[in-house]
Amino acid sequence: MLHHYRGKKAFTLAEVMITLGIIGIVAAMTMPALISLYQKKIVETRLEQTYSLISQALKMAEADYGDSQYWMRDSAGPQDDAITPAVTFLEIYFLPYLKDGYKYGVIGGKGLQDIGYNNRYIGSVTAQSRYVCLGSGINLFFGYYIGRQGVIGIPILIDINGSKGPNVTGRDLFELTFSLYDGILFMSGERRVTGYGLTYDNIIKYDEIYKRCKNGGNGLLECGALIKQNGWKIPKDYPYRI
Repeated sequence: MLHHYRGKKAFTLAEVMITLGIIGIVAAMTMPALISLYQKKIVETRLEQTYSLISQALKMAEADYGDSQYWMRDSAGPQDDAITPAVTFLEIYFLPYLKDGYKYGVIGGKGLQDIGYNNRYIGSVTAQSRYVCLGSGINLFFGYYIGRQGVIGIPILIDINGSKGPNVTGRDLFELTFSLYDGILFMSGERRVTGYGLTYDNIIKYDEIYKRCKNGGNGLLECGALIKQNGWKIPKDYPYRI
């Protein structure tokens, strides 16, 4: 059977071009927002997952070794020894409890460039610092805090996308702290040391954390606390573009 389409009009070339132009404009307007949402989701997910992974490892270590306040009383070493406490913490209380694959190493003379970074150093990470590259591509860098009675806390710098850029605190670099005396893991900025320099029982309110993050307090390392306090979601008024 023959069908006749006489009288039906097709789109002209001009109409097609106009339609494609409108689609292009809409796409140009919405794509940046979609990309931003995607990037924020990556930060939120990786930060929460890393926090959970570290928390689970430390809980297993406490089950084997008891209260964490007794773990490292004799491991501080001389005051000019910047390595021993981090090594002790890593090799005894952390690495044995990681379930997934990882690479553990020492920052060499070229600094972070030895493991693929453009920057030589970031924050407190220097030559001889210990690092752990997780199987997920997230890098961890370990330090320690000394109080009146020895090591009181372990700061852990998290790079959620490894050596990839931008390598900027508050955007893909965040810090958490494990309080040995309290046995508590928290995002740096959520608590402060009080008393005799042992316990992190001074809990900081959200508004103060936000102010310090916005004003560049502690090198922006406290900005991750905002995300955790907001249910692992980047706040709408987050001071920096992700």
